Amino acid sequence: EEGLEKGKATACAFCQVCANAVKKQSDLNKQLPRDERFTEEQMEEVLLDVCETTAPKIAASMGGYKKDALMLCRRIVRENVGD
Repeated sequence: EEGLEKGKATACAFCQVCANAVKKQSDLNKQLPRDERFTEEQMEEVLLDVCETTAPKIAASMGGYKKDALMLCRRIVRENVGD
């Protein structure tokens, strides 16, 4: 039960981090000419890089495992990048 709650909280944290990153890139895209805008693939790559840097920190703060946090973050990115 406690593990499930920690998993939900970790997923929520990753969703917030990813949502903020997407918002910033989307705002930047609006300022660029169409042919210079970031593609969905480029955005996914950036978000996966964000996972690499944030997963260890979030895992440490939640008392979890880095590998599990990274796996969860990547899953969230891949399942939601097209939204």
